[in-house]
Amino acid sequence: MYSEQTSALHLRHPATAYRTGVQACYVCIIPRDQLRFKGSPVQIEKQNLNRLKPGVNRAVHLFAASLLWTVIGSLLVIRGLGWVGYDSGRVYIVLALIAGTAKSLLILDKTAKRVVKRIVEMRDGTCLGAVYSWKTWMLVGLMAISGILLRTFFEPGKIIGAVYIAIGWALILSSRYSWLEWSRWVSRKD
Repeated sequence: MYSEQTSALHLRHPATAYRTGVQACYVCIIPRDQLRFKGSPVQIEKQNLNRLKPGVNRAVHLFAASLLWTVIGSLLVIRGLGWVGYDSGRVYIVLALIAGTAKSLLILDKTAKRVVKRIVEMRDGTCLGAVYSWKTWMLVGLMAISGILLRTFFEPGKIIGAVYIAIGWALILSSRYSWLEWSRWVSRKD
């Protein structure tokens, strides 16, 4: 049963043990014909990796989506208010809130509804990172890079602060769809 080819690696790695005909634990060695698991080494590795996947139910996805939009929006508003100033920038703040409301109602609400629909149609146990599609994650990265470039090439001041307030307020306002669906989902589960 135990051959010269079997090494410490074979004893720890099920895929290698499968290929060599030896399934091993730390105590015993079992020949290939007595193996009780099914599937190829690749399938076995996928099963092992799936155990590490942070799979969660849809309520957690809804909460994560809501929280992400709210926290990022709040951070943008706070940063923008710091640049605009509370006393001398009241006009910029009001204009930013109007622009943010318009952006929320005309653009982000559609995205928020689509995200909520996507999450509700998911199966429970889906990876937490799937809260958004890969296209949405790319858009988030693009927006972060745009913000960095904006601050790099222009001195943060009232106008950039107003842009941050507008975007942050739009995110906070549009997060209401995912918060409402999350509260419905949680109350339905109780």
